[in-house]
Amino acid sequence: MSVLITGASGTLGRTVARRFTASGHAAVLGTRTPETLAARGVEDADVRRLDFADPSSFSGALHGITEVLLIAPLADAHSDQKLKPFVEAALAHGVEHFVVNSAHMATLSETFVLRRLERLVEASGRGWTHLRSQWYMSTLTRGLFTPMLRQGEYLLPVGPKDEIAYVAVQDVAEVAALVLTAPEQHSCKIYELTGPASLDGPTVASLCSDAWARPVVFRSLSEDAYAHACGAAGLHEDAVSLLLELFTAVRGGDAARTTTTVRDLTGHAPFDLGESSPRTPDAGGTAVSTTTPRPLTIDADAPLVLTEVERAATGPVEVVLGPGVHERVAACHAFALRRMQDGCPVYGATTGFGPLVGFRGREDPADQCENALAHLGAGQGPDLAPATVRAAVLIRLSSLCRGYSGVSVAVVDALSAALGSTFAPAVPRLGSLGASGDLVPLSYVARALCGDGHAYVDGRRVPADEALSLAGLTALELGGRDALALVNGTSLTAAAAGLATASLIRSRTSAVLLSAVLTDVLGAEPAFIAPELLAAFGHPEAAQVGGELREHLDGLIPSGTRLLQEPYSVRCTPQLIGAATSALAYGRQVVDHDLNSVSDNPLFFPDQDLVAHGGNFFGQPAAFACDLLTLAATQLGNLAERQLDLLVDPLRNGGLPPMLSNDPGRQHALQGVQLAATAIVATMRRNAHPASVQSLPTNLHNQDVIPFGTQAALNTLDAAHHLRLLQGSLALALRQAAHLGHRTLTPDSIALIDQLASICPPIEQDRPLDEEIRHAADLLDRLAQPS
Repeated sequence: MSVLITGASGTLGRTVARRFTASGHAAVLGTRTPETLAARGVEDADVRRLDFADPSSFSGALHGITEVLLIAPLADAHSDQKLKPFVEAALAHGVEHFVVNSAHMATLSETFVLRRLERLVEASGRGWTHLRSQWYMSTLTRGLFTPMLRQGEYLLPVGPKDEIAYVAVQDVAEVAALVLTAPEQHSCKIYELTGPASLDGPTVASLCSDAWARPVVFRSLSEDAYAHACGAAGLHEDAVSLLLELFTAVRGGDAARTTTTVRDLTGHAPFDLGESSPRTPDAGGTAVSTTTPRPLTIDADAPLVLTEVERAATGPVEVVLGPGVHERVAACHAFALRRMQDGCPVYGATTGFGPLVGFRGREDPADQCENALAHLGAGQGPDLAPATVRAAVLIRLSSLCRGYSGVSVAVVDALSAALGSTFAPAVPRLGSLGASGDLVPLSYVARALCGDGHAYVDGRRVPADEALSLAGLTALELGGRDALALVNGTSLTAAAAGLATASLIRSRTSAVLLSAVLTDVLGAEPAFIAPELLAAFGHPEAAQVGGELREHLDGLIPSGTRLLQEPYSVRCTPQLIGAATSALAYGRQVVDHDLNSVSDNPLFFPDQDLVAHGGNFFGQPAAFACDLLTLAATQLGNLAERQLDLLVDPLRNGGLPPMLSNDPGRQHALQGVQLAATAIVATMRRNAHPASVQSLPTNLHNQDVIPFGTQAALNTLDAAHHLRLLQGSLALALRQAAHLGHRTLTPDSIALIDQLASICPPIEQDRPLDEEIRHAADLLDRLAQPS
């Protein structure tokens, strides 16, 4: 056997090479910089130049090779545009088996890249095995663990977020060697490198020895030894502190604490690659993960829901068009073309745009499409968040798949493919009136899909044609009324409104929990949540909130030192949050309608032989709803800010020190947090003025009344983001108040404070708290996520 090992300049690559060489197999190391690898003293290995970006290096690297081990290939080749030519060259050279260790397996787009390559390999009758570490191993090791790993005796945390284990880096090499030397015994496609939630070396070693039928030796470290190793590696003391936090969290099996510590180390939480089915052993006893990304199905007759919008916004998602969608879209497209060929006037296809509808459009359909997009390219301001744009792409796709817009099948296929990658058009924030659809911003979406303008891929802003190539996508060619159908709807408005609504639903749940913990920390009397009192109020949402508060406060022991009546920021929480609950219910109803509307003009009804011109692009419902949601979010922000003020005020907080400082004057604790919270709530108030009544005539009085739905929705999305930060600030204050106080809290309060404590140590000495506020907001989001 002769094995080409890519990614060989790293610790893992060199370890694998030594394993193969020791077992009598030829190990060839492929690297862009052979001279660097040779200088590191790799023994008994053939080092060859291999650069995924340079196909001329393939032939020399693959000469005489029978097996290929791709170590973290997506670190060097960002898409199958680079990897695919290498795999094809390997197949042409007679390579029989590919093993991929996706240590960089962090996003669903990378999952799809590897899936496409797997299909390519298997179609050629060759072998493909995938070894996956579920966490972003490279990020964890970079600058933190690498110095220890080079010594070959320290352990690395890998595994899904609820099943943490420490696995030595050599054991990735161990599994790779097993697969290539005895593939008939290890035929499963995915190996999960996980073990029990423990650092007990013998237990983990026994588990892996049974699974892999080979002796595996682990070294279990004590906390002191771990601290010494961190210090010996020359790590900054903050990094050592975080590593020790991770060590104790993993040893204690505390998944939430582990997650937040990983976030501190890497800047993000552990990635979830989709829903998991139960883990089952294969015939050889190896733990096989059946984790697969769950496709998102767009069906012409099935509703699009908020959870699907958030999925598409936050990461690549495999989109499947339901039964009959292609046929319905194709039939409508054919009908639209036929009516145009018969001389039927069709707005924007045979005519000019807007008030120029009385003039003929361009004769060539492709030229007409280009003109539709070109004159709308006038947006200004910073780019919208890629997540918001991706949500808009999904909603536009859903609208077009209803089969009333007359677009070509190529359009819906292109939108589907884009959502399956990390591709997100770069769209400026300013430009839409939400009246004739989101014309200006959606023109940037359409142009990016055609390879014009700019787009984001893997979080990087690049020219759109380059982004398409990196994402493995093909530029879209438009004809008929494709361009106008892509822009003539309120999909961006619906996207911003949908994402904001989903966030506010969670924040409403957080407001109840935080209010309960505040009541508990203060030792307030619970008379204000008496069911008889709230029933008499006559608003069922207030009674509902009161019931939730009573559940959280089960076991409350009042201090007996508070005034008869608490400030309104405690006493009136059922009424305030109840009213917000009612506003959210209305807003969600409108958003659900918008997610599933056909916002376009004109619409085509082949069965009725009808082309209907009208105003389904007019975003008034969303404008009204979003203005209401912004008001509700702002009042919830007012509540959180006033609750924070109550906690830091020694005259009202039940005897706690000013600013919750353990040494007032020398330490200022929450003082900076309160200043920032005041600025945030002032921003929310300033932006809460309704957008839906700002109508200004424009477009030669063609658009003589406009709803400004897009601005209303983006205001709501901003308000939702600001509210999360205010609630994160309040959560930090509650954690500090519980630390300084001496009250016996309810079980629900203790549960929240304990989880906050895992991400926010007591404030004994002043330190920056900005990241901890965001982490606390993230924690509240997770706790409020509907089950």
